[in-house]
Amino acid sequence: MTVRIQEAIKQAIRNGHLAAGARLPPSRTLARELHCSRSVVVNAYGQLTMQGFLQSRRGSGTVVAEGPAAAPAPRLPVKSPTSQLTFAAGVADLSSFPRTEWTNAIRHVMSTASRDDLQYSSPNGNAKFREALAERLARIRGVAAQPHDIHVCGGTVQSISLLARVLADEGHSTIAVENPSWDRLRPPLASVDLQLVPIRVDDEGICVADLWAHPDVRVVLLTPAHQFPTGVIMSDARRSELLEWATTRDALVIEDDYDAEFNYGTAAVHAVQSTMPDRVVYLGTTSKILSPALRLGWMVTPTWMTPRVNAIREHFDLGVPVIDQLALTYLITTGLLDRHLRRTRPKYNRRRHALISALHAELDDIEISSAPAGLHLLVRFPNICAEDRLVAEAARLSLPVLSLQRFRLEELQDNRPTLVLGYANMTEDSIVAGARVLAQAWRAVRARPDPQSGKMALPAD
Repeated sequence: MTVRIQEAIKQAIRNGHLAAGARLPPSRTLARELHCSRSVVVNAYGQLTMQGFLQSRRGSGTVVAEGPAAAPAPRLPVKSPTSQLTFAAGVADLSSFPRTEWTNAIRHVMSTASRDDLQYSSPNGNAKFREALAERLARIRGVAAQPHDIHVCGGTVQSISLLARVLADEGHSTIAVENPSWDRLRPPLASVDLQLVPIRVDDEGICVADLWAHPDVRVVLLTPAHQFPTGVIMSDARRSELLEWATTRDALVIEDDYDAEFNYGTAAVHAVQSTMPDRVVYLGTTSKILSPALRLGWMVTPTWMTPRVNAIREHFDLGVPVIDQLALTYLITTGLLDRHLRRTRPKYNRRRHALISALHAELDDIEISSAPAGLHLLVRFPNICAEDRLVAEAARLSLPVLSLQRFRLEELQDNRPTLVLGYANMTEDSIVAGARVLAQAWRAVRARPDPQSGKMALPAD
Protein backbone atom coordinates (compact mmCIF):
# COMPACT_ATOMS: atom_id res chain seq x y z
CA MET A 1 0.00 0.00 0.00
CA THR A 2 2.89 2.37 0.75
CA VAL A 3 4.34 1.78 -2.70
CA ARG A 4 0.94 2.23 -4.36
CA ILE A 5 0.41 5.56 -2.61
CA GLN A 6 3.88 6.73 -3.67
CA GLU A 7 3.32 5.78 -7.30
CA ALA A 8 -0.12 7.42 -7.40
CA ILE A 9 1.27 10.71 -6.05
CA LYS A 10 4.26 10.61 -8.42
CA GLN A 11 1.96 10.03 -11.38
CA ALA A 12 -0.31 12.92 -10.35
CA ILE A 13 2.72 15.23 -10.08
CA ARG A 14 4.18 14.15 -13.41
CA ASN A 15 0.83 14.55 -15.15
CA GLY A 16 0.50 18.05 -13.78
CA HIS A 17 -2.57 17.20 -11.68
CA LEU A 18 -0.62 18.21 -8.56
CA ALA A 19 1.26 21.45 -9.17
CA ALA A 20 4.27 22.72 -7.20
CA GLY A 21 3.09 24.04 -3.83
CA ALA A 22 -0.14 22.02 -3.84
CA ARG A 23 -1.02 20.83 -0.35
CA LEU A 24 -1.56 17.11 0.23
CA PRO A 25 -4.19 15.79 2.69
CA PRO A 26 -3.02 15.28 6.27
CA SER A 27 -1.77 11.75 6.86
CA ARG A 28 -4.66 10.94 9.22
CA THR A 29 -7.24 12.11 6.68
CA LEU A 30 -5.74 10.20 3.77
CA ALA A 31 -5.32 7.05 5.88
CA ARG A 32 -9.01 7.22 6.87
CA GLU A 33 -10.08 7.65 3.21
CA LEU A 34 -7.90 4.76 2.06
CA HIS A 35 -8.85 2.51 5.00
CA CYS A 36 -5.24 1.92 5.99
CA SER A 37 -3.09 2.73 9.00
CA ARG A 38 -1.66 6.23 9.34
CA SER A 39 1.91 4.80 9.38
CA VAL A 40 1.44 3.61 5.78
CA VAL A 41 0.72 7.18 4.62
CA VAL A 42 3.47 8.67 6.82
CA ASN A 43 6.00 6.25 5.29
CA ALA A 44 4.83 7.10 1.77
CA TYR A 45 5.10 10.85 2.42
CA GLY A 46 8.52 10.33 3.99
CA GLN A 47 9.88 8.39 1.03
CA LEU A 48 8.57 10.98 -1.45
CA THR A 49 10.12 13.78 0.62
CA MET A 50 13.51 12.04 0.55
CA GLN A 51 13.19 11.62 -3.24
CA GLY A 52 12.45 15.33 -3.71
CA PHE A 53 8.81 15.03 -4.78
CA LEU A 54 7.32 16.45 -1.57
CA GLN A 55 8.31 19.02 1.02
CA SER A 56 7.20 19.31 4.62
CA ARG A 57 6.42 22.89 5.70
CA ARG A 58 5.79 23.86 9.29
CA GLY A 59 2.24 25.11 9.62
CA SER A 60 1.37 24.17 6.03
CA GLY A 61 1.64 20.40 6.17
CA THR A 62 3.05 18.42 3.22
CA VAL A 63 3.17 20.10 -0.19
CA VAL A 64 4.48 19.30 -3.67
CA ALA A 65 8.09 20.41 -3.94
CA GLU A 66 9.59 22.55 -6.65
CA GLY A 67 12.50 21.16 -8.68
CA PRO A 68 13.40 18.57 -11.30
CA ALA A 69 12.17 15.53 -9.37
CA ALA A 70 8.64 16.92 -9.19
CA ALA A 71 8.59 18.54 -12.62
CA PRO A 72 5.89 17.15 -14.94
CA ALA A 73 7.33 14.72 -17.49
CA PRO A 74 7.55 16.15 -21.01
CA ARG A 75 4.92 14.83 -23.39
CA LEU A 76 6.67 12.82 -26.07
CA PRO A 77 5.09 12.21 -29.44
CA VAL A 78 3.41 8.86 -29.64
CA LYS A 79 4.91 6.77 -32.43
CA SER A 80 2.51 4.65 -34.40
CA PRO A 81 3.46 0.97 -34.23
CA THR A 82 3.03 0.78 -38.01
CA SER A 83 5.04 3.92 -38.75
CA GLN A 84 8.18 1.79 -39.19
CA LEU A 85 7.83 -1.26 -41.39
CA THR A 86 10.60 -3.82 -41.07
CA PHE A 87 10.94 -7.45 -42.09
CA ALA A 88 13.44 -8.11 -39.29
CA ALA A 89 14.57 -11.72 -39.57
CA GLY A 90 14.55 -14.01 -36.56
CA VAL A 91 12.56 -11.67 -34.30
CA ALA A 92 9.59 -13.09 -32.41
CA ASP A 93 6.29 -11.26 -31.89
CA LEU A 94 7.37 -9.18 -28.92
CA SER A 95 3.83 -7.89 -28.36
CA SER A 96 2.82 -11.49 -27.55
CA PHE A 97 5.27 -11.81 -24.66
CA PRO A 98 3.24 -13.42 -21.83
CA ARG A 99 3.51 -10.44 -19.49
CA THR A 100 0.84 -11.60 -17.05
CA GLU A 101 2.25 -15.11 -16.80
CA TRP A 102 5.79 -13.80 -16.39
CA THR A 103 4.69 -11.31 -13.70
CA ASN A 104 2.88 -14.08 -11.85
CA ALA A 105 5.95 -16.30 -12.19
CA ILE A 106 8.20 -13.62 -10.68
CA ARG A 107 5.68 -13.08 -7.88
CA HIS A 108 5.59 -16.83 -7.20
CA VAL A 109 9.39 -17.05 -7.17
CA MET A 110 9.75 -14.14 -4.75
CA SER A 111 7.16 -15.59 -2.38
CA THR A 112 8.56 -19.13 -2.41
CA ALA A 113 12.32 -18.78 -3.01
CA SER A 114 14.47 -20.13 -0.21
CA ARG A 115 17.54 -18.42 1.20
CA ASP A 116 19.67 -20.85 -0.81
CA ASP A 117 17.86 -19.86 -4.01
CA LEU A 118 18.97 -16.26 -3.45
CA GLN A 119 22.56 -17.23 -2.76
CA TYR A 120 25.33 -17.47 -5.36
CA SER A 121 24.52 -20.45 -7.56
CA SER A 122 26.69 -22.64 -9.73
CA PRO A 123 27.89 -20.78 -12.84
CA ASN A 124 26.19 -23.60 -14.77
CA GLY A 125 22.80 -22.40 -13.59
CA ASN A 126 20.16 -23.05 -10.97
CA ALA A 127 19.68 -26.76 -10.28
CA LYS A 128 15.85 -26.58 -10.38
CA PHE A 129 15.93 -24.87 -13.75
CA ARG A 130 18.37 -27.37 -15.23
CA GLU A 131 16.21 -30.27 -14.04
CA ALA A 132 13.08 -28.76 -15.57
CA LEU A 133 14.96 -27.94 -18.78
CA ALA A 134 16.38 -31.47 -19.10
CA GLU A 135 12.86 -32.91 -18.88
CA ARG A 136 11.45 -30.46 -21.41
CA LEU A 137 14.25 -30.89 -23.96
CA ALA A 138 13.83 -34.67 -23.80
CA ARG A 139 10.07 -34.34 -24.29
CA ILE A 140 9.94 -31.86 -27.17
CA ARG A 141 13.30 -32.31 -28.96
CA GLY A 142 14.44 -35.80 -27.97
CA VAL A 143 17.58 -34.35 -26.39
CA ALA A 144 19.40 -36.75 -24.08
CA ALA A 145 20.57 -34.43 -21.32
CA GLN A 146 21.51 -34.84 -17.69
CA PRO A 147 21.06 -31.67 -15.58
CA HIS A 148 24.78 -31.59 -14.72
CA ASP A 149 25.62 -31.39 -18.46
CA ILE A 150 23.43 -28.30 -18.98
CA HIS A 151 25.10 -24.89 -18.87
CA VAL A 152 22.79 -21.87 -18.56
CA CYS A 153 24.19 -18.95 -20.54
CA GLY A 154 23.35 -15.40 -21.51
CA GLY A 155 22.17 -16.45 -24.96
CA THR A 156 23.70 -18.36 -27.86
CA VAL A 157 26.57 -15.94 -28.41
CA GLN A 158 27.88 -16.53 -24.88
CA SER A 159 27.53 -20.29 -25.40
CA ILE A 160 29.65 -20.05 -28.55
CA SER A 161 32.18 -17.86 -26.75
CA LEU A 162 32.66 -20.51 -24.06
CA LEU A 163 32.90 -23.28 -26.63
CA ALA A 164 35.45 -21.34 -28.67
CA ARG A 165 37.77 -21.13 -25.67
CA VAL A 166 37.36 -24.85 -24.96
CA LEU A 167 38.08 -25.74 -28.60
CA ALA A 168 41.16 -23.53 -28.68
CA ASP A 169 42.47 -25.12 -25.47
CA GLU A 170 41.90 -28.55 -27.01
CA GLY A 171 44.14 -27.62 -29.93
CA HIS A 172 41.53 -27.06 -32.63
CA SER A 173 42.56 -24.47 -35.22
CA THR A 174 39.63 -24.76 -37.67
CA ILE A 175 35.85 -24.98 -37.50
CA ALA A 176 33.42 -25.63 -40.35
CA VAL A 177 30.41 -23.33 -40.62
CA GLU A 178 27.47 -23.28 -42.99
CA ASN A 179 27.64 -20.90 -45.92
CA PRO A 180 25.52 -18.81 -45.52
CA SER A 181 25.14 -18.66 -41.73
CA TRP A 182 24.38 -16.30 -38.85
CA ASP A 183 27.14 -13.69 -38.84
CA ARG A 184 26.88 -12.88 -35.12
CA LEU A 185 28.42 -16.23 -34.18
CA ARG A 186 31.62 -15.66 -36.13
CA PRO A 187 33.42 -13.03 -33.96
CA PRO A 188 33.62 -15.29 -30.85
CA LEU A 189 35.16 -18.02 -32.98
CA ALA A 190 37.60 -15.69 -34.68
CA SER A 191 38.58 -14.17 -31.33
CA VAL A 192 40.47 -17.35 -30.41
CA ASP A 193 41.99 -17.64 -33.90
CA LEU A 194 39.74 -20.45 -35.09
CA GLN A 195 39.80 -20.45 -38.90
CA LEU A 196 36.30 -20.56 -40.38
CA VAL A 197 35.84 -23.10 -43.17
CA PRO A 198 32.66 -22.36 -45.18
CA ILE A 199 30.60 -25.38 -46.24
CA ARG A 200 27.84 -25.16 -48.85
CA VAL A 201 24.16 -25.58 -47.99
CA ASP A 202 21.75 -27.08 -50.52
CA ASP A 203 18.12 -28.23 -50.46
CA GLU A 204 18.96 -31.03 -47.98
CA GLY A 205 21.05 -28.98 -45.58
CA ILE A 206 24.78 -28.73 -45.10
CA CYS A 207 26.78 -30.60 -47.77
CA VAL A 208 28.54 -33.24 -45.69
CA ALA A 209 30.50 -34.36 -48.76
CA ASP A 210 32.32 -31.02 -48.61
CA LEU A 211 33.29 -31.69 -45.00
CA TRP A 212 35.23 -34.79 -46.07
CA ALA A 213 37.35 -32.56 -48.33
CA HIS A 214 38.85 -30.84 -45.26
CA PRO A 215 40.80 -33.48 -43.26
CA ASP A 216 41.94 -30.90 -40.70
CA VAL A 217 38.34 -29.99 -39.72
CA ARG A 218 36.94 -31.88 -36.73
CA VAL A 219 34.28 -29.41 -35.55
CA VAL A 220 31.21 -28.15 -37.40
CA LEU A 221 28.60 -25.55 -36.38
CA LEU A 222 25.20 -25.96 -38.02
CA THR A 223 21.43 -25.30 -37.77
CA PRO A 224 19.84 -28.58 -38.94
CA ALA A 225 16.21 -28.09 -37.78
CA HIS A 226 15.79 -24.88 -39.82
CA GLN A 227 18.96 -23.63 -41.44
CA PHE A 228 19.63 -19.94 -40.99
CA PRO A 229 19.16 -18.11 -43.24
CA THR A 230 18.10 -20.45 -46.09
CA GLY A 231 15.34 -22.12 -44.05
CA VAL A 232 16.25 -25.63 -45.27
CA ILE A 233 15.42 -28.58 -43.00
CA MET A 234 18.22 -31.18 -43.00
CA SER A 235 17.13 -34.42 -44.65
CA ASP A 236 17.35 -37.84 -42.98
CA ALA A 237 19.95 -38.94 -45.53
CA ARG A 238 22.13 -35.93 -44.77
CA ARG A 239 21.81 -36.59 -41.03
CA SER A 240 23.09 -40.12 -41.57
CA GLU A 241 26.03 -38.74 -43.54
CA LEU A 242 26.79 -36.31 -40.73
CA LEU A 243 26.76 -39.12 -38.17
CA GLU A 244 29.18 -41.15 -40.29
CA TRP A 245 31.50 -38.16 -40.75
CA ALA A 246 31.51 -37.32 -37.01
CA THR A 247 32.16 -40.93 -36.03
CA THR A 248 34.90 -41.53 -38.58
CA ARG A 249 36.67 -38.23 -37.94
CA ASP A 250 36.15 -38.35 -34.16
CA ALA A 251 34.55 -34.94 -34.66
CA LEU A 252 32.27 -32.62 -32.69
CA VAL A 253 28.97 -31.20 -33.98
CA ILE A 254 27.61 -27.94 -32.53
CA GLU A 255 23.85 -27.88 -33.07
CA ASP A 256 22.19 -24.46 -32.88
CA ASP A 257 18.49 -25.25 -32.37
CA TYR A 258 17.49 -21.58 -32.39
CA ASP A 259 13.85 -21.73 -33.60
CA ALA A 260 12.94 -25.43 -33.75
CA GLU A 261 9.86 -24.79 -31.56
CA PHE A 262 8.08 -23.36 -34.60
CA ASN A 263 7.07 -26.05 -37.04
CA TYR A 264 3.83 -25.66 -39.00
CA GLY A 265 1.97 -28.67 -40.29
CA THR A 266 4.89 -31.06 -40.70
CA ALA A 267 6.28 -33.68 -38.38
CA ALA A 268 8.92 -32.03 -36.21
CA VAL A 269 12.31 -33.70 -36.49
CA HIS A 270 14.25 -34.54 -33.36
CA ALA A 271 17.48 -32.80 -32.58
CA VAL A 272 20.64 -34.28 -34.08
CA GLN A 273 21.88 -34.56 -30.50
CA SER A 274 19.35 -37.33 -29.88
CA THR A 275 21.20 -39.66 -32.28
CA MET A 276 24.76 -39.04 -31.06
CA PRO A 277 24.76 -37.25 -27.67
CA ASP A 278 28.44 -38.03 -27.10
CA ARG A 279 29.43 -36.02 -30.21
CA VAL A 280 26.99 -33.08 -30.18
CA VAL A 281 26.87 -29.83 -28.25
CA TYR A 282 23.25 -28.66 -28.26
CA LEU A 283 22.38 -24.93 -28.06
CA GLY A 284 19.00 -23.39 -27.24
CA THR A 285 17.62 -19.97 -26.30
CA THR A 286 14.54 -18.06 -25.13
CA SER A 287 15.10 -15.33 -27.74
CA LYS A 288 12.55 -16.80 -30.17
CA ILE A 289 10.09 -18.50 -27.82
CA LEU A 290 9.84 -15.54 -25.41
CA SER A 291 12.13 -12.53 -25.88
CA PRO A 292 15.81 -11.75 -26.50
CA ALA A 293 15.59 -9.26 -23.62
CA LEU A 294 15.75 -12.16 -21.15
CA ARG A 295 19.31 -13.03 -22.31
CA LEU A 296 18.70 -16.61 -21.30
CA GLY A 297 20.00 -19.63 -23.20
CA TRP A 298 21.47 -23.06 -22.57
CA MET A 299 24.12 -25.42 -23.82
CA VAL A 300 24.06 -29.22 -23.42
CA THR A 301 27.53 -30.74 -23.62
CA PRO A 302 28.65 -34.36 -23.85
CA THR A 303 29.53 -35.58 -20.37
CA TRP A 304 33.23 -35.80 -21.26
CA MET A 305 33.26 -32.10 -22.18
CA THR A 306 31.35 -30.78 -19.16
CA PRO A 307 34.37 -30.44 -16.79
CA ARG A 308 36.32 -28.56 -19.46
CA VAL A 309 33.49 -26.03 -19.96
CA ASN A 310 33.15 -25.65 -16.18
CA ALA A 311 36.86 -24.98 -15.78
CA ILE A 312 36.80 -22.27 -18.47
CA ARG A 313 33.66 -20.63 -17.15
CA GLU A 314 34.89 -20.24 -13.59
CA HIS A 315 37.36 -17.65 -14.84
CA PHE A 316 34.81 -15.44 -16.62
CA ASP A 317 31.44 -15.14 -14.87
CA LEU A 318 29.23 -16.29 -12.02
CA GLY A 319 26.27 -17.26 -14.19
CA VAL A 320 23.08 -15.55 -15.34
CA PRO A 321 20.28 -14.12 -13.12
CA VAL A 322 18.78 -16.85 -10.97
CA ILE A 323 15.40 -15.12 -10.49
CA ASP A 324 14.72 -15.33 -14.24
CA GLN A 325 15.79 -18.97 -14.30
CA LEU A 326 13.32 -19.76 -11.52
CA ALA A 327 10.57 -17.80 -13.26
CA LEU A 328 11.10 -19.81 -16.44
CA THR A 329 11.14 -22.98 -14.35
CA TYR A 330 7.66 -22.02 -13.10
CA LEU A 331 6.40 -21.49 -16.68
CA ILE A 332 7.81 -24.87 -17.73
CA THR A 333 6.54 -26.94 -14.81
CA THR A 334 3.05 -25.39 -14.83
CA GLY A 335 2.63 -25.85 -18.58
CA LEU A 336 2.31 -22.10 -19.16
CA LEU A 337 5.24 -22.02 -21.58
CA ASP A 338 3.69 -24.75 -23.73
CA ARG A 339 0.38 -22.88 -23.64
CA HIS A 340 2.13 -19.70 -24.81
CA LEU A 341 3.69 -21.58 -27.74
CA ARG A 342 0.34 -23.11 -28.68
CA ARG A 343 -0.96 -19.55 -29.02
CA THR A 344 1.96 -18.18 -31.02
CA ARG A 345 2.51 -21.03 -33.51
CA PRO A 346 -0.76 -20.59 -35.45
CA LYS A 347 -0.29 -16.82 -35.39
CA TYR A 348 3.16 -17.10 -36.96
CA ASN A 349 1.87 -19.56 -39.55
CA ARG A 350 -0.88 -17.13 -40.56
CA ARG A 351 1.69 -14.37 -40.92
CA ARG A 352 3.93 -16.61 -42.98
CA HIS A 353 1.06 -17.33 -45.36
CA ALA A 354 0.14 -13.63 -45.41
CA LEU A 355 3.68 -12.70 -46.47
CA ILE A 356 3.84 -15.36 -49.19
CA SER A 357 0.44 -14.30 -50.57
CA ALA A 358 1.31 -10.60 -50.44
CA LEU A 359 4.64 -11.11 -52.22
CA HIS A 360 3.05 -13.18 -54.97
CA ALA A 361 0.32 -10.57 -55.36
CA GLU A 362 2.83 -7.72 -55.75
CA LEU A 363 5.74 -9.45 -57.54
CA ASP A 364 5.33 -11.99 -60.32
CA ASP A 365 8.99 -12.70 -61.06
CA ILE A 366 10.30 -13.90 -57.71
CA GLU A 367 11.10 -17.25 -56.12
CA ILE A 368 10.14 -17.82 -52.49
CA SER A 369 12.04 -20.40 -50.49
CA SER A 370 10.06 -21.28 -47.40
CA ALA A 371 9.94 -24.47 -45.38
CA PRO A 372 6.84 -24.55 -43.14
CA ALA A 373 8.84 -23.60 -40.08
CA GLY A 374 10.65 -20.79 -38.29
CA LEU A 375 10.21 -17.02 -38.36
CA HIS A 376 11.62 -16.01 -41.76
CA LEU A 377 11.78 -16.88 -45.46
CA LEU A 378 13.98 -16.15 -48.51
CA VAL A 379 12.91 -14.18 -51.57
CA ARG A 380 15.03 -14.43 -54.74
CA PHE A 381 14.74 -11.84 -57.52
CA PRO A 382 15.88 -12.06 -61.17
CA ASN A 383 19.58 -11.38 -61.58
CA ILE A 384 19.28 -7.93 -63.18
CA CYS A 385 20.74 -5.77 -60.43
CA ALA A 386 23.15 -5.91 -57.53
CA GLU A 387 21.66 -7.06 -54.25
CA ASP A 388 22.90 -3.99 -52.39
CA ARG A 389 21.01 -1.70 -54.79
CA LEU A 390 17.72 -3.37 -53.91
CA VAL A 391 18.49 -3.12 -50.19
CA ALA A 392 19.44 0.55 -50.54
CA GLU A 393 16.28 1.39 -52.49
CA ALA A 394 14.10 -0.34 -49.90
CA ALA A 395 15.88 1.61 -47.15
CA ARG A 396 15.24 4.84 -49.07
CA LEU A 397 11.55 3.96 -48.90
CA SER A 398 11.86 3.40 -45.12
CA LEU A 399 11.75 -0.39 -45.33
CA PRO A 400 14.86 -1.98 -43.74
CA VAL A 401 15.56 -5.43 -45.20
CA LEU A 402 18.42 -7.90 -44.84
CA SER A 403 20.28 -9.24 -47.85
CA LEU A 404 21.58 -12.78 -48.08
CA GLN A 405 25.01 -11.28 -48.82
CA ARG A 406 25.32 -10.28 -45.18
CA PHE A 407 25.36 -13.95 -44.15
CA ARG A 408 27.68 -15.31 -46.85
CA LEU A 409 31.28 -16.21 -46.06
CA GLU A 410 32.14 -16.48 -49.74
CA GLU A 411 30.26 -16.08 -53.02
CA LEU A 412 27.56 -18.66 -53.70
CA GLN A 413 26.84 -20.28 -57.06
CA ASP A 414 23.36 -18.71 -57.08
CA ASN A 415 24.12 -14.99 -56.87
CA ARG A 416 20.65 -13.68 -57.62
CA PRO A 417 19.55 -10.77 -55.38
CA THR A 418 18.09 -12.49 -52.33
CA LEU A 419 16.45 -11.03 -49.24
CA VAL A 420 15.89 -12.61 -45.81
CA LEU A 421 12.45 -11.50 -44.62
CA GLY A 422 11.09 -12.05 -41.13
CA TYR A 423 7.35 -11.98 -40.49
CA ALA A 424 6.75 -12.93 -36.86
CA ASN A 425 6.97 -9.42 -35.39
CA MET A 426 4.57 -7.84 -37.93
CA THR A 427 0.79 -7.72 -38.12
CA GLU A 428 -0.85 -9.10 -41.24
CA ASP A 429 -1.78 -5.56 -42.32
CA SER A 430 1.81 -4.36 -41.97
CA ILE A 431 3.03 -7.43 -43.87
CA VAL A 432 0.82 -6.47 -46.82
CA ALA A 433 1.97 -2.85 -46.61
CA GLY A 434 5.62 -3.93 -46.45
CA ALA A 435 5.22 -6.17 -49.49
CA ARG A 436 3.87 -3.21 -51.46
CA VAL A 437 6.84 -1.05 -50.49
CA LEU A 438 9.24 -3.86 -51.40
CA ALA A 439 7.57 -4.19 -54.81
CA GLN A 440 7.95 -0.45 -55.28
CA ALA A 441 11.67 -0.70 -54.49
CA TRP A 442 12.09 -3.59 -56.94
CA ARG A 443 10.33 -1.73 -59.76
CA ALA A 444 12.56 1.28 -59.13
CA VAL A 445 15.86 -0.65 -59.35
CA ARG A 446 14.92 -2.76 -62.34
CA ALA A 447 13.85 0.35 -64.27
CA ARG A 448 17.44 1.61 -64.11
CA PRO A 449 20.54 -0.11 -65.55
CA ASP A 450 23.02 -1.56 -63.07
CA PRO A 451 26.10 0.66 -63.51
CA GLN A 452 28.45 -2.05 -62.26
CA SER A 453 27.17 -5.06 -64.16
CA GLY A 454 26.17 -3.25 -67.31
CA LYS A 455 23.02 -5.39 -67.45
CA MET A 456 19.98 -3.94 -69.07
CA ALA A 457 17.10 -3.39 -66.70
CA LEU A 458 13.61 -4.58 -67.46
CA PRO A 459 10.92 -1.98 -68.20
CA ALA A 460 8.98 -0.87 -65.16
CA ASP A 461 5.36 -1.89 -64.81
